[in-house]
Amino acid sequence: MKHVSLEAPDSLDAHVAKDVSVERHLTDFFTKETAEKSAFLTMESEVSNSNPLVTGLQYDSKKIKPGNLFFALHGKHTDVSVNADNANSVCANAVHENIVCAINNGAAVIVYDDDRITKNNDIVYIKVKNVRFAMSPISAAFYYFPSKRLLITGVTGKEGKSTTVYLIWQLLTMMGKKAGFISTRHLCLGKEIFSNNEQHTTPEAPVIQRLLYEMADNGCEFAILEASTRGLSIKTNRLGDVEFCSGVLTNLAHEHPEDWEQYRDDKANLFRALNSYIPPANSSFSGPFGVANADDKNSRYFIKLTKHKTFTYSPAGRDGDIILEAIESGAWGNWYMAMIPALKERIEIRDKLPGAINSANVLASILTVSGLLKLPLREITPFVKRLKLLKE
Repeated sequence: MKHVSLEAPDSLDAHVAKDVSVERHLTDFFTKETAEKSAFLTMESEVSNSNPLVTGLQYDSKKIKPGNLFFALHGKHTDVSVNADNANSVCANAVHENIVCAINNGAAVIVYDDDRITKNNDIVYIKVKNVRFAMSPISAAFYYFPSKRLLITGVTGKEGKSTTVYLIWQLLTMMGKKAGFISTRHLCLGKEIFSNNEQHTTPEAPVIQRLLYEMADNGCEFAILEASTRGLSIKTNRLGDVEFCSGVLTNLAHEHPEDWEQYRDDKANLFRALNSYIPPANSSFSGPFGVANADDKNSRYFIKLTKHKTFTYSPAGRDGDIILEAIESGAWGNWYMAMIPALKERIEIRDKLPGAINSANVLASILTVSGLLKLPLREITPFVKRLKLLKE
């Protein structure tokens, strides 16, 4: 396995500032198809060059660089106080102030959805129905649709998401595959591990697409993403243009959120996404699949939403494609015996991870890697003893 420092990952910001550079003329990526997916309404420009060279995408007006395209989100990065009485006017003013700030910093294109703004004749304006929703298709197009160059696994649930993402990544790496990952605290773009300073489990769409682009550019074949409820929601659309070839459900909340139905429905978008997945033309990957914790009663809801096979695991020893029959834990890690009912085969698994609770994450990980590489579980389990947890 490639050596990776687990002690003090570098900052992603410093890496992005010096390494990521994509420049494209507007009409090269804002095509008719992209416009339709973005719910495009109008484009306005009084400048002689209505097809500027776009030097990057940004939704924070303070980070705009010359030539950037700016997504004018509502209430993003403003210090304006909002209350019930002035909410509409403040939101309009905040959007306008952000646009002014972006233009002063050199923005060439503004994507907006609020008519209550004053326009500058030297800028290209693209009006869409909803800026936040439009960020995803525009970002995917700008970064050359990186999902089409990667086999992407999404991991969702209440507990164990970050750990499962990292375990899948390690197993793929140990088996000679180049992979990247994005989790709440850390990410890897195919080389070293960085701290995730985006302040979101699932970053905004421009960041997601940029990171996937760099993974593909670094030669990664696989990517594993921690998919939060907010990230999977169609309201934020952060993952709307990520093409998932596999989805993993670890578990759902034991304590029900206030809007339980919406919470579950948003997470289930990961399994719905499998239905529209088309494998890359040059890939040997045979088709999408799901992985779900059979001990969670909500797994049946997720399984019904995809037309593809969902492999299940049972840490409690119930029904599933792999069932935990016995486990012993100690300071040295865990030993467990698992049954594969379809093969009437038992496999012995050992890890050096703290606590028996990680057995569920291990089962989810080996099932996922088995599906991705089309290898029997017994060929993957010997690598489990080398798995580590990433230090905070």
